[in-house]
Amino acid sequence: MNITNDEDVKFFIDCATNSITGEIPHLYIRPPKVEARIIPGPSGILQKVLARKKADVQAGGHDNILTTQEYVRKVNEDVSEDDDFMQGPWLKAIVYLHAEGLISSDYLGDIKKYCINGKLKLVVGVVKSCTPNSLGDVTVTLKDPTGTIGGTIHYKVFQNKNDRYAKSIKVGSVLILCNVSVWTPKPSQHYLNITIKNIVKVFDKDTKF
Repeated sequence: MNITNDEDVKFFIDCATNSITGEIPHLYIRPPKVEARIIPGPSGILQKVLARKKADVQAGGHDNILTTQEYVRKVNEDVSEDDDFMQGPWLKAIVYLHAEGLISSDYLGDIKKYCINGKLKLVVGVVKSCTPNSLGDVTVTLKDPTGTIGGTIHYKVFQNKNDRYAKSIKVGSVLILCNVSVWTPKPSQHYLNITIKNIVKVFDKDTKF
């Protein structure tokens, strides 16, 4: 067994002491280290970023610590092989959530669990489709690492063509939404009803990281 940390040193010192005194230790087998469960989606990425930064601070001091942006990129590479979550808009969204302290988000792959009183508290998703309908609204499909969901963005979001939302909401952009109403026509069907009040932040598809 290699000595890699202070726990290993203490373990071997105890062994040596007991061999000299003749005492029989109560337990020589240390319990295995249990890693924290990594939750899916942006919350899981943030969880790993914070844990890795904490570990690096304890191990090497502040001088060698990467920026949050660098940590997000490295952790995201570890937890995702999907190209949608390796692009600038998604990575920027994760950094934004970190800066704002928005650690927890609801997961599109398990709407039933996170939908409370017909609403999702926080949604982060990549726009996979974006099509105007006959009423002037825009039908979209949003995707996060846990799943996808369809929805409609109210036409007032796009009324002013010079508005940043009208220009930036398109396929490839990332939306951060809050308190979004969920329409459930059937137990297995869920749709988001997105209004301008729900939009926290939009990261254009051309956002650089």
